[in-house]
Amino acid sequence: MQKGEHCVGDSSLIVIFLKNVKSHLPLRVLVLALSFHAVCFADDISASKPNSIGKSTSNELAKGASIDLTSELSTPFQIALVAPIQFARSDRSVAGLRIDILFGKNENTRGIDVGLVNYTSNDFGGLGFGLVNIVGHDAKGLDFGLVNYTSNDFWGLGFGSVNLVGHDGKGLQCGAFNWAKGDFAGIQSGALVSVAEGSYHGIQGAFVSSTTGEFKGLQSSVISATNGEFTGWQNGWVTSYCGANFTGFQSSGLVNVVKGTCTGVQIGLINIADELKGIQIGLFNENGKGPITLCPFINIGF
Repeated sequence: MQKGEHCVGDSSLIVIFLKNVKSHLPLRVLVLALSFHAVCFADDISASKPNSIGKSTSNELAKGASIDLTSELSTPFQIALVAPIQFARSDRSVAGLRIDILFGKNENTRGIDVGLVNYTSNDFGGLGFGLVNIVGHDAKGLDFGLVNYTSNDFWGLGFGSVNLVGHDGKGLQCGAFNWAKGDFAGIQSGALVSVAEGSYHGIQGAFVSSTTGEFKGLQSSVISATNGEFTGWQNGWVTSYCGANFTGFQSSGLVNVVKGTCTGVQIGLINIADELKGIQIGLFNENGKGPITLCPFINIGF
């Protein structure tokens, strides 16, 4: 079948649509032009596949090379109303500008992504501006949105009411609710909650800050808590809690707790450590393994 015949055949659906917009001549012309171009573009790509990934691809695969075919299927411009009603198909990648009026979907996105709901099935790199930004695998770059979600790793800056990372994060998360399900290195600044389920290296702050793994750096919140070992400064305007060994400076307006060995200084109204190798300053001080278990005002452990 010839390319021209293919385009005309696929345009039959367009003719039906155009019959319903008789009074809108500019709209009919625009729709017809864009649709005709998109169909022919897809046909050209399909026709070029045997030449572009024929013998050379077989030879490279025989050598164990990894072939990335997304470059064969990318477009420099994408505009979408609601996927799949969009200029390029959802399994194509975008390297340039993507505009998602309501909802757009593509395999990979590199460049500028603007819209109401921006969805990338695989990897994203660039600038994302939308009400909701969703990435199905890794993301590198800058995200501005009400909700920013990356399924796997995130490197960059995320600004939104809700920032979610499905694995490791590196960079900055700034919003009301920040959450990384793996390790995080950088800064989490949240109005309500900042959480890392793995280790954390950097600065973490929110109304409630929490990490599951090892923490190195500064944690300062109304309630600051980590279940792993802590090295640095932990400040809780109400409570500071460390579920393992602690090295550094722990402060709070009410209670400091170390469920392990505290090497350093605790300053608060109430200071509690399973074992103290340092100084506690407060109204009530407890050193679980010290010669003096309970001591008001100042307690010293070795």
